Amino acid sequence: MMSELRAEAASSTPDGGPQFRDIDFVARPGEFVAILGPNGAGKTTFLQALAGLRPLTSGQITVSKRPLDSFDAIERARTISYLPQSRPISWPLTVQDIVGLGRYAFGGSIGRPSERCRAAIEHALEQVGMQSFRDRRADTLSGGELARVHLARALAAEAPILLADEPILSLDPAQQFRILEALKRVAMSRRAVVAVLHDIQLAARFASHVVILRDGRLLASGTPDETLTPQVIGRAFDLVASGTGRELIIEGPAETFSARSGDGRA
Repeated sequence: MMSELRAEAASSTPDGGPQFRDIDFVARPGEFVAILGPNGAGKTTFLQALAGLRPLTSGQITVSKRPLDSFDAIERARTISYLPQSRPISWPLTVQDIVGLGRYAFGGSIGRPSERCRAAIEHALEQVGMQSFRDRRADTLSGGELARVHLARALAAEAPILLADEPILSLDPAQQFRILEALKRVAMSRRAVVAVLHDIQLAARFASHVVILRDGRLLASGTPDETLTPQVIGRAFDLVASGTGRELIIEGPAETFSARSGDGRA
């Protein structure tokens, strides 16, 4: 099943102040959409709304034209797989057991997976290159290995839409590449992938589409070449940049260059 995730004039404005406002968004099967923006831009809040975990105050979110708020919890879990930013492990489970938690919406249980669940778990481990770790205890893994296990758990649900909140946070460069390569492969399998990222240049390298938020507003949306330009990067992040898309080079903070100009330095 292929599904299109869409937000139309979506806003979430709780009592504490605006989180995001009037955002139009779409993620289609086969697309890897990176959500970028400075801290406090509303990226995580918006991703939670796309997952059906945060109510809107106006607008709507649909999956293949059906309102997301009409899905029950099980139906939503079978349609949208959500990988949160915080992923604590409270018990000394094996890698296979953790990945199996992704099958909960299909009746999967720890230690007693069905044949169908076993196949989904094995395929998810294969997608992230962790097959040989299936019997290892998760609390013995490195941070990068554990990140891949959590991604495998999200993949095991076999949902047509995958949402990931900062999946490469605190990982070394090699592990970041492994995770993003895995997400790109998932998108190439005709699923819709949406990930909140902080690294602009990695987003340019791996994402097919980029959405940029600032102060809860949509600043830019389109391909990396359309969105990752010096003008947009300057407005979104207060950075000086040159080039576009994959050729984008971040030169540094705008105030640094302003100070140099004021001093008469190049």
